[in-house]
Formats: sequence, structure tokens, C-alpha cells
Amino acid sequence: MNEEKKYNEFSSELSDEVIMELNDQFEYDIVSILDKEHGVVDVERMSEVIAAHACKGWRLAFVIPNEIGHDSSLTELNGMSIGINSTLDQNVLIFERRIRRCGR
Repeated sequence: MNEEKKYNEFSSELSDEVIMELNDQFEYDIVSILDKEHGVVDVERMSEVIAAHACKGWRLAFVIPNEIGHDSSLTELNGMSIGINSTLDQNVLIFERRIRRCGR
């Protein structure tokens, strides 16, 4: 009998309570941080959020950049044109914290 079939037979016999007992349990918190103007990452705000969560037992599990749009502007002064083009992002920070260890 192959390993996958053995696993499927075994797992189908387990109740939800047993499965919960065999696995750690986690909770998650999601924080969204917008870039500063001209698409600059708000490192100071990001550092504050990470440090505050770490003090409460959270760990940073994932960071997902979500592109919101493009910001471009064109200015003309004395016949010279100056343009700024940047991408604005929303950085989604996903924190994870264990709430129960396996078997407890």
C-alpha cells in the first residue's frame, strides 16, 4: 500500500478533536501600512509596528506588498520640465502567535 493511501485512511479515522490535539494552534493579526508620498516605504512606522507586536509575543510571518497605483506629476519651470513617477504600495504585515502547543 502506498504512503499516500495509508495517510488518507489514517487521517479519515481521526476526529476533529484528535486533529486539534496533534497540531499547534496559532492566531493571526494583520496590519496595513501605506507608503509615504512618492512611493517611499514608511520604514519608521513599519519598525514601530513590528517592535510593538514582538513585545506581545507576535512574530512577523509574511509581508505582502499590494500595489495601489502609480503617482506621476509633471512640473514646468522656465521651459524645463520635471517629472516624478512612483508606485504607491500598501504593505500588509501578517503576524503570527502560538496560542496552544501540540498536546496541551
